[in-house]
Amino acid sequence: MIFRVLVLSVFLIIGAKSQDNAGSSVAKALLECYNKTENLDRELRPPSSINVLIELIRRIESGPSIQNDREISIELIHRFKQDGIIRHLTATGTPYSVPYTPKGMQSDKHKILLTKLIPGSAVNFPDEALTEVERCSLHFMLSNSIDARKRDGESQVCNKLDRFQRRIRRDVDPNQDVEIIDTGSPTQSKGNLQEDEQQEHELDTVNEQEETDVFQEPRTNSRQTVTLTFSDCPVENGAVYTRWGTVQAGVVISGIAAAREPQNIKVQENYVVNGIYASTLVGDLSEVALHQGAGGKDAFVVGAKGGWNGTQAPRWYFINKIINNEMTDAEIRGGLDGLIIAKNVKDWKQKFSNLKVSQVLDMYYSSRGVFSNKNFRACNRNRIFTEVAPQKDLTEQTIANSFLLNEEAKLPGSLTSEGIKAYSEKAVDALINYIAELHDLPCDNDPIERVSTDILIVVDCEWDYSILSRALAYLLDNLDVNKYASSFSVIDGKEGGYLVNSSNSILDFYAKLNRTVYFQTKGGFDVSKAFNAIETISRRKLDENKADRIAGGQSSIVLFVPHSVLNEADKSTANSRKQALKQTFPDLKLLVLGRNSKESYDALVVDSNSDVFVLSDTSTDGAAITDSVNSVISRTKEIHRRIVNPNCDSTWNGGSSSETLEQFVEPSTVNYYRILPNYFYGEGSRTIKVRGYAYGNLAVCMSKQKERPSKNSTDGDDRCETVSSNEVSFPLTDMCKGYSDAYSCPPVYISVEAVEVGESRFTKCLDNGCRFPDNIKYTIQAENLNCYGSGSYRIIGNAFVLLVTYSIVKLFF
Repeated sequence: MIFRVLVLSVFLIIGAKSQDNAGSSVAKALLECYNKTENLDRELRPPSSINVLIELIRRIESGPSIQNDREISIELIHRFKQDGIIRHLTATGTPYSVPYTPKGMQSDKHKILLTKLIPGSAVNFPDEALTEVERCSLHFMLSNSIDARKRDGESQVCNKLDRFQRRIRRDVDPNQDVEIIDTGSPTQSKGNLQEDEQQEHELDTVNEQEETDVFQEPRTNSRQTVTLTFSDCPVENGAVYTRWGTVQAGVVISGIAAAREPQNIKVQENYVVNGIYASTLVGDLSEVALHQGAGGKDAFVVGAKGGWNGTQAPRWYFINKIINNEMTDAEIRGGLDGLIIAKNVKDWKQKFSNLKVSQVLDMYYSSRGVFSNKNFRACNRNRIFTEVAPQKDLTEQTIANSFLLNEEAKLPGSLTSEGIKAYSEKAVDALINYIAELHDLPCDNDPIERVSTDILIVVDCEWDYSILSRALAYLLDNLDVNKYASSFSVIDGKEGGYLVNSSNSILDFYAKLNRTVYFQTKGGFDVSKAFNAIETISRRKLDENKADRIAGGQSSIVLFVPHSVLNEADKSTANSRKQALKQTFPDLKLLVLGRNSKESYDALVVDSNSDVFVLSDTSTDGAAITDSVNSVISRTKEIHRRIVNPNCDSTWNGGSSSETLEQFVEPSTVNYYRILPNYFYGEGSRTIKVRGYAYGNLAVCMSKQKERPSKNSTDGDDRCETVSSNEVSFPLTDMCKGYSDAYSCPPVYISVEAVEVGESRFTKCLDNGCRFPDNIKYTIQAENLNCYGSGSYRIIGNAFVLLVTYSIVKLFF
């Protein structure tokens, strides 16, 4: 008896904990997100983008509590998702209350989600895996509500929903963000650009002052009366930006959780609610059926188009109407994505039992698709809609779930059983007709080019914060900053101090270089201090690599972002310091993103034609920013990964090395490496060995003539071998035969390409370095590399040496 009481008590405690987010107040664990200004301020939180969401989930998965995808997906919903939270129009916060409450329409559906469709709790969630701001960011990204309050100055935004449209022309790179001003009606605009694919609105022209003016609270008079006027473009919360259309991310995660904890609930008239359908697409369809039906609608309406304040750092998402928004475009996409993933995750788990939530999202919201199956990717959702949601099943499930939701929903009227059925059918018909109007970015089958770099960004804080922050956010987002690919640092170009210390998480950029920090930093660009900092940081990295015996990997880049114009003295200093830096750190690539012409910054780089890029300092236009930054991204993709002798320090002293570099390559992609002659010049036997581990087939090629050797090459000196579980060797001996020194001897280039081998690789990649389950692991061992040039490279101030070596440096860089 005592045992039964104890067990019952435990379940009551867990049950209470699990239902906290389904209550009539903001959950206790979420109050931290509403009682502090810094957590409510979107400018101090990371943007609402899919890469930020994935990175937050990665931190949880890498945290102290080891949990599988089922546990994490359920806990994400029970810990962070609480729909329908709205701000009371007249209430003000006190030490004992916050003026927010879950009274929005979405709260009824959410209560059913947590209590019946996805049972569980967040009692084991590792809160310590995230900071407070990160926890609140996750809450706001997963929780759906609509803020319909009128905002001061909002016409600056609402008018632009109709005037500005993001479009992708078929004659440009689909990765580019092209903004075209639409001065006519949508029909007229489409006629002028018949080949265009209409995209989501983007309000990139809202400047910093406008953002300050737009988001004010409704005004009240001294008697605390309030005029109940509503916004012409409400804010939709819980929206997350992806290249293939904005989604409600909470719906996507709900689909994963529902699939991993299947539920079937019998309701009246023998209908059975399927938890997967109800947690995704059908949940919102039932809202349409009940609310519009009970409101006396004849023609049912789904969809509500929207636009971001800017897609480089998306924080505010506005929709274009105040009524009939029970199922917005973001909810439709999220519901479709959630249903597609939910219906397939069981099969994916059979192929790879250790599948993570972050991996599913990372694969689905990319060009590659889940397990390289291009059928399962976000850009393909519309095409496979009828496959995953046949009309008969969709109608039946909408009717069933509408019966269930009708028990909780607060409606403008009461419905009969016949009405629930009829209105559910109308809602489904409306969705089917509307799906074709979701003109999102189409699928592409271009080769995937992954960047793997360690980039040091030197910023001049004279830049307008809105321009610089968005440019850098877009850059780092597209450089694939995460623990599997790229890392970054940011230093102050005036004093040389760190603004963001070395990190492989995009979250650190938003946490450490926010608006408050930026305006506390002195603007300007001091050439000497900037180069001093670069040299100090580069030396420290060499020492760390030597201590950790790291034989290369990422490319090494410095990106100057000057706002100041270099005078003649600056140029002279930059020229000499640049040459010295390149002698000491020959693998380091120097790039510039500045506001003036390319020639203005040629002293900072070796070749201004290829390595200087211009960013306007007068326009906040989103397309202009992304066009400029896309050029930098394209250039970084051309810069090779490194194979080095880690024993070589910054004075080029050190013994020979035979270290092993562990690497991974994704299906249908290629990794490119460069070995400088400093490591293989001179007498002695030196060899590059590449070993496979039966994760899949690799084509390994080497060349001295071509920077990108290929197995498909028909000219040049490409030598290629196939690797699976074997090892192949490429001799470096006598590679510099006939050359008088290392400076005139060309580098050696190596490529490692993943060759398609079917599904045999799905269960292979379990290493810590595996970003995807189908990554192919290999190692590169460079035997007996040396350190040529220790004497001459230590001469930093000798102008004659600098002059002689300038043309040599150009050969390599």
